[in-house]
Amino acid sequence: MKLFGSNWNSSRPSFDFSSDNREWVEDALVFLASKEEAPTSPQSQIILGPTFFPESFKLQEPDAGILIDDICGLLKMDANEVFFEMIDPLAIVPFESHGRMLSTEVIYEDEQRTILIPAHLLSYPSKLIALLTLELIQMDLIDKQILGSYDKNHDTLCSIVGIWKGFGHIFLQNMSFYAREISPFWQQSISLPSTVDVHFLIYALVCMEDTFGHHPPSRDLLSKENLVLSKAARKLRIQDPLDIFDRRSIELGKTYQEIEQKAQSFQYEEAIHLLNHALKIEQNPNSQSTIYNNIGYYMILIGSYEESLPQLEEAIKMDPEMAYAYSNVALALILLDRMEEGLPFLQQAQKMDNHDPGYVHRNYALYFQKKGDFEAAENHFQLAKERERIPIDLYELHYGNFLLSVGEIEEGKKWIKKGADQGEPQATRRWKELQKES
Repeated sequence: MKLFGSNWNSSRPSFDFSSDNREWVEDALVFLASKEEAPTSPQSQIILGPTFFPESFKLQEPDAGILIDDICGLLKMDANEVFFEMIDPLAIVPFESHGRMLSTEVIYEDEQRTILIPAHLLSYPSKLIALLTLELIQMDLIDKQILGSYDKNHDTLCSIVGIWKGFGHIFLQNMSFYAREISPFWQQSISLPSTVDVHFLIYALVCMEDTFGHHPPSRDLLSKENLVLSKAARKLRIQDPLDIFDRRSIELGKTYQEIEQKAQSFQYEEAIHLLNHALKIEQNPNSQSTIYNNIGYYMILIGSYEESLPQLEEAIKMDPEMAYAYSNVALALILLDRMEEGLPFLQQAQKMDNHDPGYVHRNYALYFQKKGDFEAAENHFQLAKERERIPIDLYELHYGNFLLSVGEIEEGKKWIKKGADQGEPQATRRWKELQKES
């Protein structure tokens, strides 16, 4: 994992960060606020010293294993589950070793994770601590199923988590890394490119300082880094006062996570209850319209077609450009045998840029099935599968019922059983009905 080789040689360091990137950092911090205990001590930003690295500072020379023990203690991880191996990049030919003396790496073998540590990094203990911290944070996020797999592209997220846990200043001090490889046969200098935009670090640190009162210990920061941080803080406080850790935002973050979990496990009634709770505290009109749409859609998924319509109509009223809401109104009306009422909503959804072609074609298939045009219905069922962007809810059930209606009994049963095997409640009920009939 390579770390922060940013250029700080400008005589006038500045801070320029897009609104999208700010929102990404804020969302990441709000997510952490909903998952992790919030840091409360102004001293909780970690600096290199015996207070935070007690075992390491008892030694005369840096020891990778002891550093890992101290870092695991700060991260509240079990050091006994972390394995490492010291390697010698200078034993490799120059082309293959280029940069490796400055990087750690994690390998997975036989369900065991091992951090490969170039021995030369022991000469740069502060850099080594930053690198090991990122590796250990990524391991922890994988164990908590926040990340799916090891990937060096996760450096930015891991650095934000590290800032939350107090490693922001250690990261900031180690953005650029210059070293020299020397052997009896060659000598070369290396300067690592950045894998994380330093602005992400600065903005996250400003957020933490504004919220929890973590003031940078300027004596421990390089002067230019501290200058940029101070300028960023002044600029952000004037232009964009931060209020991202209020109780409402944290409660909403937790509620949305619970809704997603309930929906993924087909617990739609519980998801509807949570959405109604979110509606009471959500203040963003765009988010409110999405909530109304989702309530209506989940009502369709539990068979409450008539009850879904007022929710979906409210979503359209609040956001007339929401293609999904038009498509869902059409679906509810079609399932209520009010096909001609639903058709204009379906046509409107199809005209809009933000519709999902798979869902629209699925709804057209149901429309034509209800109208008795089975050839058109089959065509749209096939188009739905070909053009879906995400898996289509209830596709197996609807297509299976269609096949049953045209006499393809065994094939229809296969599709409905496939939906039941996925855990979908309506498909499960239909499969049980078919078993009783046979």
